[in-house]
Amino acid sequence: MKAVILLPFLFSFCLFGQKDTINVTDSLGLKQGHWVYFGGDFPNSGVSSSEILEEGDFVDNQRVGIWYRYGAQSQLKAVMLFRIDRKTKSSVRDQFYNYSYHANGQLKRKPVVGACRSMSDYFEYDEAGLLKEVEQYDSLCNTNYKLQRIEKGEMDSISIFIIDHKFEEQVEATDESPVNQVHFEQTGEFCVDYNHKVFQLGHFEKGQFTNGREYVFDEMMRALIVRFYENGKLVKTVMRKSS
Repeated sequence: MKAVILLPFLFSFCLFGQKDTINVTDSLGLKQGHWVYFGGDFPNSGVSSSEILEEGDFVDNQRVGIWYRYGAQSQLKAVMLFRIDRKTKSSVRDQFYNYSYHANGQLKRKPVVGACRSMSDYFEYDEAGLLKEVEQYDSLCNTNYKLQRIEKGEMDSISIFIIDHKFEEQVEATDESPVNQVHFEQTGEFCVDYNHKVFQLGHFEKGQFTNGREYVFDEMMRALIVRFYENGKLVKTVMRKSS
């Protein structure tokens, strides 16, 4: 089984030719739009003068939305979320999530601003850069779904796969057999990871998937399609509704 490394999102900055859209103040001297602070703006930050320290958006001199903080050599350190307080009309930082890294410098944990206000969604990677775990929360901070990369692992070690009300049943050929590209001879309950895009979770007979669910995910590890198999035959397909 060929493994595909899912790298964290890369943030690139093309500052030249954009002086009219970055670090702008209006006629009243209020900061507006996208701003980028460099190490030189804060000499004690430990970041060199030419490297980005923080970036995000201003509205009327107030930080709003998602801001990113960087360390030396442009290493992402934190993601922050700002909002305007209705009473004071001033900016409030109500989310601050740290990135973490392995000793070899490889990203270990990538926080993602989501629906939950008290904890972040996250992606977790191993020292080789392979995605290990993903967890997302709803607005009540309950887990929407959580999954782990387990290669030929026992089923009782698998995290939960939740299909929510945003899915609807679709018609597919009822005699379709599951695609199986992993060559192993084991029989039993397993979860097989196809490059983090397709997961087969259920019963295998000498390496052939026969009963269970097949999950198809997008690049953000959100379930798009779930196929239900019995005795090696497709019996039902559900698909995420288009928004």
